[in-house]
Amino acid sequence: MPEFEGTHGFPRPADDLAPVALGRWGPFLFASLEPDVPFETLVAEMDKRAGHLPLAEARFDPSRSRDYLVRANWALYCDNYLEGFHLPYVHAGLATALDYGRYRTELFPWSSLQVGIASGGGDLLDLPASSPDHGQAVAAYYFWLFPSTMVNVYPWASR
Repeated sequence: MPEFEGTHGFPRPADDLAPVALGRWGPFLFASLEPDVPFETLVAEMDKRAGHLPLAEARFDPSRSRDYLVRANWALYCDNYLEGFHLPYVHAGLATALDYGRYRTELFPWSSLQVGIASGGGDLLDLPASSPDHGQAVAAYYFWLFPSTMVNVYPWASR
C-alpha cells in the first residue's frame, strides 16, 4: 500500500492468512479449513470407481448444466437424493434406464456411493478390469462426499 512503509510492526506473522488444506481430483480443487481426514481418504472410493476417466480433460458444458433452487436444508436434500425410493415416481425416464432392483447404495466412512445398473441397452461406463464393478452394466455413479458435495459420473460425460 502506498505510504505504508513506515508503519511500525507490520506485517507480523500473526497477520498472515491461515493455511488452508487443498486437494485436487482431476481438474477439481477442494479446500477445507479444518479437514477431519486427509483428502485422499475422502476421495478414495471415487478414485477406485472413476479415477480411470480422463479427468484432466473435463470441461464445463453449459448446455448440460441445470440449476435448481431447492428451498430446503442441505441435509434434507441429501437424504431425499440418497433414499432412491422416489425414482419410479418422480424420474420416470431415469427409472426406465436403471434396474431399480439392482440399484444400490454403498456406505463408506466419509462418503457414500449409489450405483445405477442399466436395465438393458443404453450407455454404460467403460470400466477397467481393476474396477470393483468390472463386468457390471453400470450406467451411473452418484457419489456424496461428507458433508454435502455430490459428484455424478455418467458414461456420456466421459466422451
